[in-house]
Amino acid sequence: MDTRRSTIALLLCALPLMAQTWEPRADMPTPRYDAGSVLLDGKVYVIGGRVETETALSAVEAYDPRTDSWARMADMPTQRGRVAVAAFNGQIYVFGGVVGGETAVVPMS
Repeated sequence: MDTRRSTIALLLCALPLMAQTWEPRADMPTPRYDAGSVLLDGKVYVIGGRVETETALSAVEAYDPRTDSWARMADMPTQRGRVAVAAFNGQIYVFGGVVGGETAVVPMS
């Protein structure tokens, strides 16, 4: 098992402007790698991703830096990792991705 991927996914730190050290923040509830992320309305959304078995996830979680807390959001309709994510006009768009180790052909959501 490659723990580097999970460790990276679980570690959220902040580097305040003009600071010399990183500060740890709340752990992300769902360990994962190959997730997409986007900033919308002051929150960081982490979308999809995969676990060590290469099983794709549909999970969506939002981090609020003001409260240093995570919230579980509605799952995506499909499980996928390695997604491209963008925010536009108050909505989040998820493109492409993989299911397991294979490239997926999935409609945009």
